[in-house]
Amino acid sequence: MALVPIQQIKLSGTWALAAAAGVVSVTHKQRHGRQRLKLGADTLVVTVPRDQLLGDGDALVTETGTHYLVRMVPERVLLVSNAEAAVTARLAWHLGARGVPVEIQPGGIVIPDSPANRRLVAGLGAESEPAKRVFTPELSELIRPPRRRG
Repeated sequence: MALVPIQQIKLSGTWALAAAAGVVSVTHKQRHGRQRLKLGADTLVVTVPRDQLLGDGDALVTETGTHYLVRMVPERVLLVSNAEAAVTARLAWHLGARGVPVEIQPGGIVIPDSPANRRLVAGLGAESEPAKRVFTPELSELIRPPRRRG
């Protein structure tokens, strides 16, 4: 098992997919910060800059120039909907207070599937449907590019 440091991240569309030596699968939690990503017997060590997220189709490039394709993996999520604005607002408040990542979609929201999230959604009277799909939550202030002051 070797630790392979990543020297560069190339955005999707800026490199040739045919150059990929392998595919690295990432969840929504692995798209930012310092990560150790499994690739067979090796582990890629990457530090994603604060103002950036790994995206589907990006490349992780080693010091030798080897490119690894980033692919987002489907995750267990809840598709949440409700026709009443008050229920949706209450749900948004509770999810935000708990720091639950949320993906906004037309007609509802998508959140990670967990027993706690299922109880919360049901307890507030919203409808939910389990699914497995790529989860791309809204960016939090912890991940957004730093604001310029002045």
